[in-house]
Parts: sequence; structure tokens; C-alpha cells
Amino acid sequence: MSLHRLESRLARFLLANMDDIDLALAMPSVSLPANQGVLASMLNTSRPKLNVQLQLWRRSGLISGNLERMVINDLEHLRRKAFSLN
Repeated sequence: MSLHRLESRLARFLLANMDDIDLALAMPSVSLPANQGVLASMLNTSRPKLNVQLQLWRRSGLISGNLERMVINDLEHLRRKAFSLN
């Protein structure tokens, strides 16, 4: 999995770990590890690189929420990122 770009690895991780639809927001959500360092280790990247990617996705509206509970605002876009060949 580490041969894929961080964007793809993170997207695949989020898709694989999706919880049920968040009833309050009617959006899929993901429970994440307690801190970015643990998640970065799981994705074989550095915490700063992971943080940059998460911030880019937050600014674009792809995700929202915090590290404990992340909401996926555009599931189809995330799927495209997970399985893109770029």
C-alpha cells in the first residue's frame, strides 16, 4: 500500500474504516486514532505530510469534523481519489 500516493492511501483508509451514516448530518463518518502521529504511522507517512493533506481536504470541503470523528462530505469524490491511477 505504501507505493500509492498519500492521498490515495488516506482515502482508502477512510473508506475502509467508515462507520454508519451519521444520522445528525446524514453523511458517512470515520472514527480515527487518538492523534495524527498514530494515523501517520498507519499510513506510512509523516505527521506533517498527513496534516497538510487533511487541511487541503478540509478547505476543499471533501471532509469536515475533527481527528476523533471525521465526516466525509463527498463520498464519490473520495472514492475517485482512493482508486485513481495518478
